[in-house]
Amino acid sequence: RNKPEKSEILKAKAIRNKYFESKK
Repeated sequence: RNKPEKSEILKAKAIRNKYFESKK
């Protein structure tokens, strides 16, 4: 079973990555 926490962390990581790339 996958933990929802991991999914949320992955989501936050992706959003942060997008945000930082957009600021570049």
